Amino acid sequence: MKKTILLTLFSIFVFCSNAQEQKKYDANGNLQVVGQFNEKGDKIGNWKFYYKNRQLSTLANFNTVGEPIGEWKDYHENGKLSLIRKYKNGIEIGEWKWYYENGNLWKIKSYTSGEWKFHNQKGKLTSSGYYSKNEKAIGEWKFYYNNEQLKELKIYDALGFKTGEWKSYYESGQLSLIAKYKKGNETGEWKWYFENGKIKEVGSYNGGFIAKKTGLWKSYFDNEQLYSSGNYDNGLANGKWEYFHSNGQLLVIAMFEKGKRFGEWIFYHENGELNQIEKYKDGIAIKE
Repeated sequence: MKKTILLTLFSIFVFCSNAQEQKKYDANGNLQVVGQFNEKGDKIGNWKFYYKNRQLSTLANFNTVGEPIGEWKDYHENGKLSLIRKYKNGIEIGEWKWYYENGNLWKIKSYTSGEWKFHNQKGKLTSSGYYSKNEKAIGEWKFYYNNEQLKELKIYDALGFKTGEWKSYYESGQLSLIAKYKKGNETGEWKWYFENGKIKEVGSYNGGFIAKKTGLWKSYFDNEQLYSSGNYDNGLANGKWEYFHSNGQLLVIAMFEKGKRFGEWIFYHENGELNQIEKYKDGIAIKE
C-alpha cells in the first residue's frame, strides 16, 4: 500500500515554493515536465520536456493565454538538436529547421515564402521547392547532385501536375534534357544533349492523356553526325526510317508499319557498299 502511494506521488504534479512552477515525474522518479500554468490552467512561460533517459526533449514558450510563442527547440534522445521552430501567438512563423541525429541540417521550411529545402545526412542541399496545403509539390522545384550542382529543374501547377519546361543537367553543369509537360503529360518538342553540348536526340510528344511520340524524330552521334531519322504515329515507328554509320554513310533503309518491321530493309557497309537485304512482314523476317 505504501509503495503504491509513493508511486502515485511521483506521477502527479509537484508544486514548488512559488506555487506556479510545476514538475511532473514518472513512476521511476524521472523528471518529465517543468512548467507553469495560469489561473485557467493554460501553459504559460517557459516549459521543459524530458525523455525517459532524462535527456531534454523540448524547450517551449507560451504567452499568458497559453499560445505558443517565440523560438522552440526539440532534441533527439542523443542530445543533438532535432528542430528549431518559431511561433507568434500560436501561429507558425519564420524559418523552421530540422536536423539529423548526427547534427547536420536535414530540411528547412519558410513560413514566410512557403519554400522547403532538403539536405542529405552530410548537410548538402538535395532539393528545394514548394508544397500546396494538401502536401503536393507545386511551383518550381530544384534538385541537386552531391556537389550541389543543379541536377533537375521541375515545374508543377497549382494542382500538382507536371507543367511547363523541365530541364536536366549533367553533374558537370552541362544541359542534358529539355522537356515539356502540360497537365502532367509529355507534350511538344523534347531535346536530349550529350555532355559535350551536342544534340543527342530530338522529337515530339502528342500531349495526350497517355502521351506518345509523334512526328519526326532524329538522333545523333556525339560528333553531330545523324544516326537515325524517322516518324512516329501514335507512339509507334511508322514508314521509312534511315540509320547511318558514324562516318555519315548510310547504314540501313528501314520500313515500319505500326511499330513492326515491314517490307524491304537494305543494309550498307561503312564504305557505302551494299551489305545485305532483308524482308519483313508483321515484324517477322521472311526467308527466301
